[in-house]
Amino acid sequence: MAAKDLDRLLELAVSRGPGISSLRGSGAELVQFATEHDIRLEPSDLWSLMAHSGEGVCPPPIARFIVRLLHGVEAQRVLDPHVGFGTLLQPVIAATGATDFVGTWPNADALKVAEYVHPAKAGGMYRVCDLEGEDLARLGDFDLVVSLPPFVSRRREFTIDGVVLRDQVGHELLLRSSLRLSAKGLAIFVVGPAFHLATNERTVVRRLTDFGLYLDATFHVPAGAFMRLTSMAADVVVIRRGTAPTSLFAGQVTERGRPLKVLFSNYHRRQPGPTPELDSLNRRDLYS
Repeated sequence: MAAKDLDRLLELAVSRGPGISSLRGSGAELVQFATEHDIRLEPSDLWSLMAHSGEGVCPPPIARFIVRLLHGVEAQRVLDPHVGFGTLLQPVIAATGATDFVGTWPNADALKVAEYVHPAKAGGMYRVCDLEGEDLARLGDFDLVVSLPPFVSRRREFTIDGVVLRDQVGHELLLRSSLRLSAKGLAIFVVGPAFHLATNERTVVRRLTDFGLYLDATFHVPAGAFMRLTSMAADVVVIRRGTAPTSLFAGQVTERGRPLKVLFSNYHRRQPGPTPELDSLNRRDLYS
C-alpha cells in the first residue's frame, strides 16, 4: 500500500470513531473502510494498521523467521487454529506450496480481513471456531500447524483422551491443534514466557508425551528483539509426533545477519553452535 493510501485509511478510521485503537477487534470495519474508498489492502499493511494490538497479527519478522525454519518442508494441508488476519498463515502457505489450508478464529470479523487479504480459493477455508478448539477434530489431519495463540488467557481444567489437564486456554488450543498432525507432521507456535515457566504437572508442556508429542526445539525472542514490533518476550516452539530424543535444540532469535544464518544451519543439521547463547542441544527437562 502506498504511503498516501495508508495515511488516508488511517484518517478515515479516526474520523469514524475515537481512533485507530478502536479497530483492534473490528477487522470487518477495517475492510469496509478500504473497500468503500477503493484502497487495496496487502498482508504487509495489516501490521501497520494494527500495530497497537498484537491480537490477530503475527509480527512480520517472526513470520519470516518461521518461514526460514520451514526451509525444505513440503506441506499439502496447513492449519492455523488462531489465524487472526492471516499474517502468519499467508507467508507459510506461499513458502510450503500448500494446496489446502484451514484458518480458524473465535469470531467472524478477523476472518473477513483474512479472507479479503488472502482469499480462500479452492482447497482452503476460514471458519469460526471457539478458542477451546474442541471441534478441530472434525477438520481431519494436517502436515503442518502454525499459529500464534493468545499469550495470556484464562486457565481452565479440561480432559483430552482421558488425561486431565489445567492450563491456559491458549495452551489448550496448542495441544488440540497439535493432535491434528499427521504422522510426520510438525507444528510451530509463537508462545509467551508462561509456556515454559509452567510448574503445574498438569500443564500442556509437561504432558505432551502423554499424547505422542514432544518439544523438538525452542527459539527465544527477547523483548524488543525487533523494536516496536516485539515489545514482549516470546518463544517459537517446534512440536513433532513420536518419541522425544534425549536433547532439545534451543536457540535465540537475533537480528538478521551471520548469527541467524548459523542458527538455521545448526538447527537443520541438528548440531550445537560455537556460541552457547546462540544455539545448543540442551537437557529436555530444562524446558518442560
